[in-house]
Amino acid sequence: MAVGGVMGGADSEVRAGTTTVLLESAYFNPGSIRRTSRALSLSSDAAYRFERGADIEGVIPALDRAAYLMADLGGGTVATACSTCTRPPRPHSRIALRLERVERVIGAARRAPRRCASSRRSGFAVDDTGPTLQVVVPSFRRDIVQEDDLGRGDRADLGL
Repeated sequence: MAVGGVMGGADSEVRAGTTTVLLESAYFNPGSIRRTSRALSLSSDAAYRFERGADIEGVIPALDRAAYLMADLGGGTVATACSTCTRPPRPHSRIALRLERVERVIGAARRAPRRCASSRRSGFAVDDTGPTLQVVVPSFRRDIVQEDDLGRGDRADLGL
């Protein structure tokens, strides 16, 4: 029928006469998708997206949103049955952010309340109870892995 995350099948595509749609929302390991796509010489939009990674915590909300939009805009109805196969959630990465380093790099200091309020709006959680901020990185920010990443063009995310 298909190769998950790489290529769909012609027998499962939506056509003008389609009346029933099964929605699937999944997270695929980027490395596995890349290897499979290359090994089978199958280049697709799906493989292109999934081999770059997706937000593992966005799988169910994306499914719910797609079903809602299809029902709302297409006049359909959403079945209530949903089957899930999930793993325990991964802990979010925590990065220590030294305020003195931030001040040295950007040349200015900000008060903690503004910094923390702005970061929460951007999806980052910040523990500012100690001399070093502990920044909890949201799952959709796969590009943030170390302290320097928090300051490269993302200063608005943290209110800096």
